[in-house]
Amino acid sequence: MSEQQPVDFSRVESNYIRNVLGEPLHHGLRAITLYRPLDPIDFLANYLRYWVKHVRNYRREKIAEKQSDWLLTTQLPWNVSVIAEQAKKLEQDQLDESRRIAAKEARKAALERARIKVATEVAAKKSSEQIQTDVSGVVFTDASDKVIGLAIKKYEEMERKRRKAEELVGRRAQKEEKVIAGMKAEGGEDMEEVEEEE
Repeated sequence: MSEQQPVDFSRVESNYIRNVLGEPLHHGLRAITLYRPLDPIDFLANYLRYWVKHVRNYRREKIAEKQSDWLLTTQLPWNVSVIAEQAKKLEQDQLDESRRIAAKEARKAALERARIKVATEVAAKKSSEQIQTDVSGVVFTDASDKVIGLAIKKYEEMERKRRKAEELVGRRAQKEEKVIAGMKAEGGEDMEEVEEEE
């Protein structure tokens, strides 16, 4: 039978703590042996809380920095070339679009000039014909305007005469009413005198 070597449990426990329970517990136990606190359990609990809060956050920041550095070194050159290609393509597309718009505007301007030329020729012909017809129309419209003006003046004059006649009739009616009222007043006094005499 083979001899068995004795097992060093302190080393086994140390490796177990380091591998399974993790680095924070290992560091906490080392701090207990270093500082020798009065209450080692409370010290270890506080140390682990500190570790969780600060050291994990510190490590996360370091990992994030390493990842961003890696992205910058490996991915950035590729991204820059892609962005440059996209910018060139966009610029070329804009240039092509502006050329298309300029050509379209030039065609529209040529069509508009041709349309204006035709329209001016037609307008010139119409205006020469219109001038001939307008001369006779102007003479006729002047005569009709004068006739209408005279008719309006006659109407206004007749209206003034009618108003004066109405005012005159109204004044006469008022005078007659006053006379009748005066007669009634005198007649009423005579009637009272006759009644008193009786």
